Amino acid sequence: MTRLHRLVVLPVGGAVLAALLGLSCGTDPENDQLEPGIPGQVVRTDQYATIEHPDGWEIHLPLGAVSPDKEGRTGEMLFSIEAEDMATLGLPAAAPSGWSLAGEPVSFGPEWFTLAAPATATIPLAPSVDLASLDACLFAFDRPASRWVARGGRVAAQARTLSADMVGLDPHVVMTRPISSTAWGAIAVDAIAGYQFILSVESVQLGYFSDEADFDAAWCHLRVPALDDPVTPSGGRLYLVVPQGIYHLAVGAYRATDPRASLPEYLGYGRTTVTVGSPHYDWIQPGHEDYTHAVALGDLSWWADPSHLTMAAQPNVPTATPSVGIGALNVRLEWAAAADLDLWVVDPCGNRVWGGAVEATCNDAIGLLDLDNQCSRLVPGKPENVFWPAPARGTYQVYADYYEDCGGTGRLYYTLRWLVGGAVHARHGWLLPPEWTGVVGDEVMLAEFTY
Repeated sequence: MTRLHRLVVLPVGGAVLAALLGLSCGTDPENDQLEPGIPGQVVRTDQYATIEHPDGWEIHLPLGAVSPDKEGRTGEMLFSIEAEDMATLGLPAAAPSGWSLAGEPVSFGPEWFTLAAPATATIPLAPSVDLASLDACLFAFDRPASRWVARGGRVAAQARTLSADMVGLDPHVVMTRPISSTAWGAIAVDAIAGYQFILSVESVQLGYFSDEADFDAAWCHLRVPALDDPVTPSGGRLYLVVPQGIYHLAVGAYRATDPRASLPEYLGYGRTTVTVGSPHYDWIQPGHEDYTHAVALGDLSWWADPSHLTMAAQPNVPTATPSVGIGALNVRLEWAAAADLDLWVVDPCGNRVWGGAVEATCNDAIGLLDLDNQCSRLVPGKPENVFWPAPARGTYQVYADYYEDCGGTGRLYYTLRWLVGGAVHARHGWLLPPEWTGVVGDEVMLAEFTY
């Protein structure tokens, strides 16, 4: 058996950054600025990793979070963390009614890509967040629906962080509001040895907290690692933080005999219902890290027995996006709306790798496009991706072509990420459909770099 690896990824140093020779914004004046180098790392299906930003943001990826590729082989994906402002990430400046922004957002990449198992994202709380009087909540922005979605979050009072489990790494920001008797509640779950579990919400009745229109149960997940997993909290207790209400949960069970050396085996799922009727704000007692009034689901031994499970896909766990090729040089275009964007990468020999020529050779180096998202078979969140296992030396140019609007999307926000010379880079901006007045040409040059 191949031994698996744990990665702890630290910020990329300036000494390893690839030289950026220049940037052309092409015909689109709305493109945003270029980031010179950000914390990031390639992670495989058979690895677990912790990616850290120097300002305290963090992504923890368990074994199996990276989905296989479209042929079912072990996959790999490029992950990154970017500290940005609201305008750069194309986010609305105003918080939902009743909430206040508490700090700048962070972009966890790949954006809008669906993981095969929930990752844990952690964001530090700003010094201005008074945990004795304010309820802190993690929000993501649902771009297709153009709305904020409340994702809750577990507060670590001593570390002053907010964490949540998620199958989609999107831009996130902390928001606060005064604590009240209608504050969010929590469900307490106890880990057991040899098994991991994923909780998802099939449906919810927000009878206690019916005005919480920001919450969407489909975004709500909790990964309960095995008791001997290195990330399991002391005592094995974890919390799913949710608005008060009646929750119908699906509990997915996985055999995980060795969290360090074997991918968990899916056994099926069971169902249970729990009522969350008390606020959780009393965890703020000095030194107290637990939610005292959390509803105890108890340990999950019942669902370790396959006879109690349904062997089918777990409800409200979305289908994972196939992983993409990475290589020594990787360029990836990400977007979430109903539109057909084409990624073009021109190699040092002048060859264009794109949907019309998915493979090109330059000085014996082969470039490949392995994912092509089109209106006729659109998968929201699936990126377009070009990579070189062993690139030719020279200058590369990256373009985006807004080929077709699939459903009245119009002006479209995108993220471009690329890996070159061991460094991760990102660019954010807006593209306009070709039929809009004032657009000169279809393609827009996004970046130029040297390998």
